[in-house]
Amino acid sequence: KGLEFKVLEPAVCLDDPEFAYNQTLELLRTTDELAGIYNVGGGASGVLRAIEEIKPSRRLTYVCHELTPATRAGLSVGTIDLVLAHDLPELARSALKMLVDLKKAPSARKQSVVVPFNIYTSENI
Repeated sequence: KGLEFKVLEPAVCLDDPEFAYNQTLELLRTTDELAGIYNVGGGASGVLRAIEEIKPSRRLTYVCHELTPATRAGLSVGTIDLVLAHDLPELARSALKMLVDLKKAPSARKQSVVVPFNIYTSENI
């Protein structure tokens, strides 16, 4: 039998570290069986600060986006388990190329572009 768990409603953090910090503090204080946090947007440093401040008694998995000085530090001490990081220059180049192509040929077939991303752990930073 697999693990049973409940996914909570998403908390809005508005990509703001202070807002994310307060939301995470509330979550950590009111959710006894919290197993993990996936921060899909910005504000990772605020989530990190709340986890480090509360020091949950049970092991908490934390996954976030973009390798920054704060998320790198969180990975190195084990507070963050995984960082998904996009190649931002490549993302910008791809978006710009698509806009230029669309301007040149507005009726051209729409296309999708896959932009690679990196997965960082404490082992590969």
